[in-house]
Parts: sequence; C-alpha cells; structure tokens
Amino acid sequence: MPTQEVHSYFSERLRQLGITDQVNTITTPVYESIEGGYKRTAENKSLKAFEAHDKGIQINYFLPNGNPVSWKKEGTKWPRNFVRIRLAKEETYEKEGKTYTKKYHQEKGSPLVPYLTPGLIRKYVDQDQIETLVLVEGEFKAFKGWMVKSADEQMNGVEFIGLPGIHGFYAGDFNHKKEINEIIQQIILECRVRNIVLLLDADTLTLKWQEDKDLSYRASSFANAVKNFRNSLHLLLEDKDVELNNVYFMHLKAKHQDTEKGLDDLLQNIPAKHKEIMDDLMSFHFAKTYFEGILLNDGQAGTVDKHFGLINKETFYTLYKEYIGSRPFIFKKIKYEWTGEELKYVKSAESDRFARIGINWIKRVTLPNHKGIPEERIEKWSVTEIKRDYPKYIAEQMINRDIPRYDGFFSLPCWDPKEYRRAIYGCYNLMEPLIWDYKAGRVDYTLAFIKHLFQGKGRIWWDEEAKCYQEEAIKGDQFTVAMDYLTILHQYPTQKTFVPCLVSRENGTGKSTFLEWLCMVYNGNGTVLNNEQFKKNFNAHWASKFIIGLDEGFLDVDKKAERERLKQMVTAKEIFLELKGIDVKPIPYFGHLIICSNDADNLMKMEEEDTRWFVVKVSKSEKKDPDLVDKLKIEIPAWVHFLNHRKIFHPKVDRLWFDPEDFETEQQRKIVQTTKARLDAVVENYIKDTFLTYKVPELRISRRTLLKKLNNPDISKYRLDEKEVKIWLEDRRGMKYRPTGRCKIPERITGYSEDDEPRIQYEEENQRHYCFLPEEWLSEEEYLEYKSPWNIDPDETEDKDPPAGTFPEAEKLDDKQYKQEQLWQEKKGTAPF
Repeated sequence: MPTQEVHSYFSERLRQLGITDQVNTITTPVYESIEGGYKRTAENKSLKAFEAHDKGIQINYFLPNGNPVSWKKEGTKWPRNFVRIRLAKEETYEKEGKTYTKKYHQEKGSPLVPYLTPGLIRKYVDQDQIETLVLVEGEFKAFKGWMVKSADEQMNGVEFIGLPGIHGFYAGDFNHKKEINEIIQQIILECRVRNIVLLLDADTLTLKWQEDKDLSYRASSFANAVKNFRNSLHLLLEDKDVELNNVYFMHLKAKHQDTEKGLDDLLQNIPAKHKEIMDDLMSFHFAKTYFEGILLNDGQAGTVDKHFGLINKETFYTLYKEYIGSRPFIFKKIKYEWTGEELKYVKSAESDRFARIGINWIKRVTLPNHKGIPEERIEKWSVTEIKRDYPKYIAEQMINRDIPRYDGFFSLPCWDPKEYRRAIYGCYNLMEPLIWDYKAGRVDYTLAFIKHLFQGKGRIWWDEEAKCYQEEAIKGDQFTVAMDYLTILHQYPTQKTFVPCLVSRENGTGKSTFLEWLCMVYNGNGTVLNNEQFKKNFNAHWASKFIIGLDEGFLDVDKKAERERLKQMVTAKEIFLELKGIDVKPIPYFGHLIICSNDADNLMKMEEEDTRWFVVKVSKSEKKDPDLVDKLKIEIPAWVHFLNHRKIFHPKVDRLWFDPEDFETEQQRKIVQTTKARLDAVVENYIKDTFLTYKVPELRISRRTLLKKLNNPDISKYRLDEKEVKIWLEDRRGMKYRPTGRCKIPERITGYSEDDEPRIQYEEENQRHYCFLPEEWLSEEEYLEYKSPWNIDPDETEDKDPPAGTFPEAEKLDDKQYKQEQLWQEKKGTAPF
C-alpha cells in the first residue's frame, strides 16, 4: 500500500496539473471476441489514467482502441499490463562510473510504448480525423496538452501522444526499428493524420560548459533524434494513399528553461495565455512567441544541423555563445577559443589520447570492463598511424605541438581528485584517478560483506538517531584489522602493509567477489590474475596496478624462488616495468597483493618469522545473493566517503603499519605447520615429543646424538646430515653449542610409582651440547599440556612397583604359550617354563 507521503505526492501532482477525478477517468468500449478478431459492444468501461503506487504515480498505458497495453515478461506464464511509475523520490544509479538520476521506473524487459491520451483514444474509436498529431516527451505533458486543447473547439483536430524519451518514437519490433512505432503508425493511418510534430523542451538549444567535454555531443544527440524521427516517417510521406503531408520539429524557446522547461510547466504557469500558447504551437515553423521549429519535409540533414549549430565552429559558437563565453571549448574533438575577433584553434581534443614517453609513442584506450566501468589501457602507437587517422593539418598540429610529452613512466596513487596529477616530475603517471563522486550514504551491504569474509567480534552499525555509523573496534580482531587495512589503502595509498590471504576449500564464499569489488573501487588501478598470468615475462598488465589480485593462486611449497618473489613484492619500493616493445624501466611500486585460494592448508610455504601474511579462512555464505556485486557497486561512492572519514584504530608500529601479532591468525599457524620444510618438521617434532612425553625441565643433547635420534627410521624416513642440522639450529634458531657438560637424554618410561610418577630411563653422556627449553619450542597450547599434571591411564598402572610383602602377578600366557603347554602335557612331561 502507498504510504501517506506517496499519497500526498500523488494528490498534489494531479492537483497542480488540474487533473480531477473526472478528468482522470477514461471511458472506453467493451469488446467481445469473435472469430478472426473482436468487435465493439454497446457497453463501456471506466479506467483510471493515473493511480497511486507504492513508489509514486502509476501511469497506465492504453492501446488506440482503449484496451490496456499488455506484455509478457520472459520466464512468466501470463501477460501483464504495461505501466510506468513516476517516482515520488527520485533514485540514483551508477553507469560507467557516473551517477545518474532516475525519475521514472518501468520493469526490465518491458517494451517501448507511446502514451495515448483519452482524447486520442476517443478519436480513434470514433474514427474521427486528426489534423495534427503532437508527440511530446513525457506523459504528463501530453495529458496537460490534451486537457488545454479540449477547452478550445478550434483545437478539436489536435491530439497529443507522450514519448518516454527523445528517441521514444521508434518501432518496438527490432527488425523495423528505424520505422515509426507501429501504434503511432496505426493512428496516422486510421485517423488520417496530416501534420505530425516532434515537440521537445526549452533546454533543447542549451548546454553546460565543461573544460574537457566535447560540447557538440549533446547537440548532435538531439539532432540525430530529429533526423531519425523524419526518416522513420519517410515511407508514409512517400505513400500517396496516406494523408500525412508535413513533418515538423519544434521546441520551447530557451528563454523559458528556468521557469517553464516543458509544455506542462508552460500551460500550468500561464493559464491566462492558453489560447495564445496553442495558437503559437499550431504555427509550426512560423512560431514566434513560445516555440520555434523547422519543417522536415525535404529530409535534408543539413537543415537539422544548421538549427543545432553543427555546421561549423562559427555557427556553433554563435548559437551557444551565452553558455560558453570567452572560455576555451571543444567542438567535434577540436578545442577553440574566442579571441574577441575570431575563433582560434587551440588543440585537438584527440591529442590527449596520445603521449610520447621518452622516444616511444603510446595511445590511451578507454574500454568498459564487464561491469561497465571504464578502464584505461596503454597501447604502443606510431606517428605514421596518427598521420593516417587525422587530416594533415590536424595531425601535424597534434604531433608537433598538442600531444603531451613525458620523460618516462611513473606511478603514484592519489585518491583525492583535487590532488591527483597525470604528470609527475615530467613523467607519465600510470595510476588513474578515481571516477567516483564521494558522497555520504549507507554502506550496509558493503559492511556486511566484509564482516562475512573476515568474521571477528568488532562491529559497525548504523545509528538511526545520530544518522551516522558507530564502530566497536577491537585490537587484533580480524574484522577491525580488515577495516583498518581498507582504510589505510584509501587514506595512505603509498603505505606498505600485509597481504590478505582469503582461503577456503569451498566455493561460493565471496573470495573472488572481494577482488572484483576492490578492482571496481579503484577503477583501472586493479587487476585479477591467475598463476600463469602472474608468471609471464611481461608485467605491464600488473606492475603499475594498485590492487593485484591472485585468484585461485598457490605456490609450490618447494619453489623458493616464487615464494621470495611474492615476499619481495610486499615491501618492494621499485619495480622494473616490462612493456612489450618498450625498453625496461624502473618505476615506483605501490602494488598491494591480495591472494585468494581454495587450498586452505597448503597455500604456500610460510615460516613462523614471516610477518607479511594475514590469512583468513572464509566460511560459505548462508544465503547466496546473485545481485551482490551490483549492490556493492551502487554503494561505492558512499563507501569511499566512509573511508575518507573513518579513523584508523590500530596505530602505526611497523613498516607494514600493524604489529605482526595483531594479524596473526590460527589459519596462518596451521599453514606454517603444514608447509614446514622436512628438516624443520623432523627436528621440531622430536623436541616437542620429548618435552610432552617426559616433561623434563630441559633437554641437553649433543649434535651427534641428536642426529642419531633424528635419523631413526621410526622418526623419519629421510636422512639428515650433521652440517644441515648445525646450520638450522645455529643460524635459523639462534642456538649456541655449549661447552662439555652432563647430558641426560630420556629414552623410555619403564613404569610408574605409587604417586603416578613415571620412571624414566635416560641415556647419559658428557659432551658439548645444545640446551633446549620447553617455553622456547612449545606453542601456548602445547605448553599448557606440558605444565599439566601427569594423567596416567588406569591400564598402565600394572607397571607400578608392587607394595611391600607382595609379588607381582604372573603375566598371562598368550595363545601360543597355551598351545605349547598342552603339547607337553600330552607327552606326560613337565613344560620347561
């Protein structure tokens, strides 16, 4: 049900337009089906032109015979009525990185349909002639036009149709798209229309100056719509059996744009001048007061181009001078400036697409990615191709003067649009500026997505009373760490930090979506690679990127060169850019590596002293949202605004900002254990097992005795040599070989005392030795086990010392011994045991 606010909007909008309940009611015939079609009955039915809707005003569409327009949505069984909604609250949406305002809504996949007014439907049903048919942009303009003309008997031959846009006159059938819409064509034929007019708003011949925008684009779009409108009627004009004689294009004069932009505003604001306005409209190309226009019968494109000032730079500047002033402007890709006497050539706007880097020529190519976000790529180019693509005088100007020249490549991220610079120290900055307009807003989907990925106890919630987000941050919490990481990326883009590693054996967890989302946020400055793309010789596709995602990536635990390459990328300050056909040159490196993998426990070899990896095991989403990426994309402008104002919780204490203890996770420790080198694992397992089995306060053991223990086939199938054990213990673990002393190496437990204390058998020697301490080798959990009391299994107590005056019970004979005893009894002798 519509809210009170929407009801108020509905009532007020209709009141302003003067639409009473009676005017809002359309009376149409009732038809009955017959073989081969339908026929009109004597009965009538009443329908509403406009109705209240949950989101605003529902505009109902009708066929010329008065029946509702119906259409069938793909995937549904039954057809539905076609409607459009005028939104009470205008909505915004993102397209190609730009924010647009949406005033109307219609279902996705629904057709392009002209809006027919009640008077036109009545004329069609009664087969009355329509002298002049006016096509105006917008349903309310057409309806208001019909209301005003109905009060004037002299306007009886005029009817209005509403179009959903300036291109809304096309046919719905794709195969005949260049023809006029079949509904309009049906009306022209059945109602014997003689004149047809395309009427646009007062802003048709206006523009908004922008320094780097080609001002001819908007005028060309209007001009093309007018040309296509004329062409769509060509067959009807040429047909002698059709009464259509004249085609006109008209629009309100630009002087009305501030107060009466459209026909409905004009008629609503000046009710005393209705007859004068309508008379001026019916003057067509001779209109003087409120409208101006041109006759399109000859079909000459030059007639339209002249009206829109598109013939040349002089006619364009003359027509739009009050909007351009003395500022430089771009017309058809060339920049000009008015000197006071003439238009002076400044430069070709196309020249900014090229650059000379050192002695190499490049072209900047902008293409939308799979989400429609424009991303820039660099292609190697040549002077010859520039001369081939442009007129000689323009090409010479571009090559010799206009195309910018840089000494080399550079890379410096900057997310402040006011501070961003393309040229830095005379070099070409490979980092792109952000395309998003920062603005406050809700980022609920984004925060929920990050919370799902990184879990943790920290939280951020919307405070409805304060109209802002509140945060409960926790030191070392995975969610808080992740939020700080993302904030650092945005506020301090040159700061090095750890590598997030999102791992999970399951699909559908959101790992890849995280990479895709970050690449959208930092448009053109992010890329997602697989292992093969990452290992290519040429690195221009990622070396200058800010976000470098390695998806489904893992490195062989035995390939040290690859591991070191990754580790070096985390803290590197410079990288050699290898672009095919261009000399290898060093550039500053500010890339942030992010790894996602399905190999949760064997991602890559990690060592305990590594402080580069933030490993998070991601759980599977409870409910899959197929539109999640689109929802995240919509929130990006608000997200970058949120990051700009968020306070970082963890203070900077390390070169990677965080204290390594704050982003160490259980999953990282698991990977460290899983990917330990053979030597690490064998030595550590022996030392840990010794402490946990015998709970000795320290372990003193010589190198040779340790080597003998480690090479025991029961411990390891690998053979270690004394040199590698020495290097590992002394260089890697920092241990010292102590002078000769007494060493007691526990061998086995021979029994238990009455107090459940084990009786340990030792191997003793006097040797130079290493001294191992439990607190240096056991994890926190293992150390708790080490310090806990002995827990003796009851079945093991039979090895305890017998009480004084008793004898131990004889051991039970096994099956083999019983059989041997039975044989001796059969021989009538005594068994020798």
